[in-house]
Amino acid sequence: MTATLKNYWLTLKHDNMNKLVVALFLSLCTLAGFAQVTSAVDSTQIKIGSAFNLTIKANANEGSKVVFPNQQNIGPFEVLEQSKTDTVLNGSQMELTKKYTLTQFDEGDYVVPRLSVYIDGKNHQTNLFNIKVNNVTVDTLKQPMHDIKAQIGGETDTDKLWKYLFGILFSIIAGVAAYFIVKRIQDKNLTEEDLYKTPLEKVTKKLQLLDSKRLVLNGDVKSYYSEMTDVIRDYIEEVFEIPAKESTTSEVIQMLFQTIKTKKIQLSKESVNDLKRVLQTADLVKFAKSEPMMNEIEQDRRTSEMISVSIDKAIPRFSEEQSERVKLRERRFKKRKQMRLWIPIGVTGILLLATGVVYIVQAIRSGYEWSIFASNKSLYEREWVTSDYGFPAVILSTPEALTRVQMPQSDKEKQQSQTSVFAYSNLKTQLIIAVGTTATQTNDSINLDQMLKYKLDLTAKQYGAKDVTYNAEEFTQNGVRGIRGTGTLVAQNFISGEAIKMQYDMYVFIQQNGIQEVSVLFKEGDEYGAKIDQRIIESIQLNVANTNE
Repeated sequence: MTATLKNYWLTLKHDNMNKLVVALFLSLCTLAGFAQVTSAVDSTQIKIGSAFNLTIKANANEGSKVVFPNQQNIGPFEVLEQSKTDTVLNGSQMELTKKYTLTQFDEGDYVVPRLSVYIDGKNHQTNLFNIKVNNVTVDTLKQPMHDIKAQIGGETDTDKLWKYLFGILFSIIAGVAAYFIVKRIQDKNLTEEDLYKTPLEKVTKKLQLLDSKRLVLNGDVKSYYSEMTDVIRDYIEEVFEIPAKESTTSEVIQMLFQTIKTKKIQLSKESVNDLKRVLQTADLVKFAKSEPMMNEIEQDRRTSEMISVSIDKAIPRFSEEQSERVKLRERRFKKRKQMRLWIPIGVTGILLLATGVVYIVQAIRSGYEWSIFASNKSLYEREWVTSDYGFPAVILSTPEALTRVQMPQSDKEKQQSQTSVFAYSNLKTQLIIAVGTTATQTNDSINLDQMLKYKLDLTAKQYGAKDVTYNAEEFTQNGVRGIRGTGTLVAQNFISGEAIKMQYDMYVFIQQNGIQEVSVLFKEGDEYGAKIDQRIIESIQLNVANTNE
């Protein structure tokens, strides 16, 4: 936002600067004559810690070897940055340009010494430049100067964050591992009854296992019928609770008919008769040494499975009406399933709880304030942080220390001016505080009203705001031009998605060595939001350029 604002006022002063730049260029060309090396600085007077540019140009024949100075310090000045050599060809001639960004952190009068530029081994000297480094005079807008407090709070211990993330990941992995361990132990200790979920699954798989033995193909029909009827009898005994294994065929059929009638089971008489026929055939094979044909054996096998399916469809589905044996198997299956579910969840939960307890203890020890309990009232009543931000510095008090916001800038923009943005945003309490500074030379032609409107328009676009109202008042305080903009706008709450009407309070200050901005946004009608805004505005102090220098 601030970078775009900077481009705006640079455009405003561009026309006024053009004539000066052209005149300076022509003057340098006249004075330089046919000199092969020329040099210039863009300022002969700076503030402590601010920067100025030294530009060296060399004219030589195409193909000549030109060597510029390459050093960390130039006389008493520290080299902040060296640009790459820019080469422009003009026929058989070439012009090479190199720029150095210099600074000095002590007040006084200094000289940029002569530097050597070698063209084809010949030494050419640059000019001397007198540079005055001025101290920064601190003035206040509304109150006397106070010492700046040390910054407290507002920071996250990122060095330990990975440990908590590892703790969460370990908790999840431990829960997954617990699931497979419990399941493996359960599978190892399963009884024969627990190997099957339902009686139908049990009889179906046992009949399939019987087929895999290939007893009929090996001529052992008696064993085949004996095992097949044992599977059927055990199935009937389990679901109907009748002693089918110890009873004769006629007794089984008689008890089956009686149970169907008593429990009102919808099992057809044909299915019972088919079961009777299979059991009687098995009795003949086992005791009378009967030898049925292959197609009869296959038919009895299909009948056995069909009877099992018919019984499964006919038996009651409600647990209170099922046999005790079936209910016991279901209870054991349900218990095993619950253990596989709750033990891993318990392991993960305990480990997450332990990680959370450690985090809370560390947070309490470090004085962290939980944002979930935050309100503008608690922010207003807590101990505030007083600090300075950017250059030219803005000094103000806020509930939390503002954090730097990285602004995308090209190399050219960085050379033209130095922009810094600091902000605090609390979406829960609907409070936004922002400070921006731009270190650059300004002039009185900048239109403050247009600048403020442009800044407000950018803010509205950033938050998707609409229905923006605007009131502005220009002022001059201690030689500093400024403008205050107030009003309301309707923005979207990024948490709930609802439209929120916000009040804004924006200050823009223009002075010789840069632009300073302070913005506060809070929910309309919020008593403590308004108090926070008022307290912030009253705490503003500016580093003001000394206009007498």
